Amino acid sequence: MNVELIKEDLSIYGFNLFAVVDFPPDDDATTKADGSVLLIGNAGNSLWDNLSAEYLQRADPIDEYTVATVGHVMRERAGECDWQFLFPGNAAVNEVPNLQRLGAAAGWHHNSPLGIGINERYGLWFGYRAVVRIGVPVSASSGSASSGSAVSSPCLTCEEKACLQACPANALSASEPPNLTACSKWRVQEQSGCASTCLARISCPVAVEWRYSDAQIAYYYERSLPSLLRWTEEGAE
Repeated sequence: MNVELIKEDLSIYGFNLFAVVDFPPDDDATTKADGSVLLIGNAGNSLWDNLSAEYLQRADPIDEYTVATVGHVMRERAGECDWQFLFPGNAAVNEVPNLQRLGAAAGWHHNSPLGIGINERYGLWFGYRAVVRIGVPVSASSGSASSGSAVSSPCLTCEEKACLQACPANALSASEPPNLTACSKWRVQEQSGCASTCLARISCPVAVEWRYSDAQIAYYYERSLPSLLRWTEEGAE
């Protein structure tokens, strides 16, 4: 199986992040099997720009597009090698991998005050789209584990800390995890400026050239609102 061809094909469909990583030794989802993991993601607008109007009308357009296109590439390029989606797809709950742990292993992920990963090259504007377990070990050097790697967190050298100042809910700290309760309650308020965006996220000065389009940002944040509203209402009962 030629993982470089898989990487090249995936980039055509907007998946411009690709890494071969070993199974993290403390990840229950991956210690059960031999082989390697293909970690597939996107940065910037590459994936969004590939979504057709047809996919955008579906219940879960990004996951459905990912399963269809990554599955197509794997069927074309994996040959006789066994492979399986761990994410997204129909993997058992106890087999869903820790995406941030895999991202750290690939060099993509560093912690940020927002609770999402930050990357020296792509800033806060990348996402994990698929994890594919393959039935044979593959050297990381065979699959370019550095397509999205960052040697250190840009937060460590950031003096401005604009994200902390921009959060109207005061939910962020440079030294503590984000206060998700405060964030959620602020977002679901009427006329909230955080309903369809994250003011802290868009204030980050790192890799602004990779920032998602307004439409893509609105898609992610508006999609999460109904579940946040239910969660805050249940917490009030």
